[in-house]
Amino acid sequence: MTAEKHERKYDLSKLHSKATALLLIAALLLTLTVGGTLSYIVTGSALSVNRFSPAFVALSVSDDGKVTNTGNVDAYIRAAVVVNWMDNSGNVCGIKPNCTLSVSDNWTVGNDGFYYYSDKVAPSASTLTAPAYITDNDAPPSSQYSLSIEIAAEALQADGETDGENIPAHQDAWSIASIGN
Repeated sequence: MTAEKHERKYDLSKLHSKATALLLIAALLLTLTVGGTLSYIVTGSALSVNRFSPAFVALSVSDDGKVTNTGNVDAYIRAAVVVNWMDNSGNVCGIKPNCTLSVSDNWTVGNDGFYYYSDKVAPSASTLTAPAYITDNDAPPSSQYSLSIEIAAEALQADGETDGENIPAHQDAWSIASIGN
């Protein structure tokens, strides 16, 4: 037996062309995948614009005592009524007026002395009446004083709950059992 030596010669040009072909195929697949995903995102989804406007609660009190909701959401309103003797310069007399306040329609007096309006008040709407009116009044201590009635009003957004307990926000904040619809 004769020993024969077999030599294998590798053709590097063939090996090089196979590697190049595999790299080109991988690059092509990557390009198609990325390009397809981008084209789907661009053409397959619509642009959404979310516009949020925050709730704004504000009030004004007219000369006749009606309270107007100047905010942009429905609100519950409560008011404090302060009665004093006042002179022409705006000075308050130290003598407490002896007068009787009666509750107007659609208002109730709470245990805390506030007057609560029974309905929600829509934006740009007003309460039907002032919280209270004077039914009895003594004469001023002197002719330089006149009766001054001031109404300080507060409001809370009508919709919404607190603490996850299904308690309307105005009832929770004002610690009242129920008011309004």
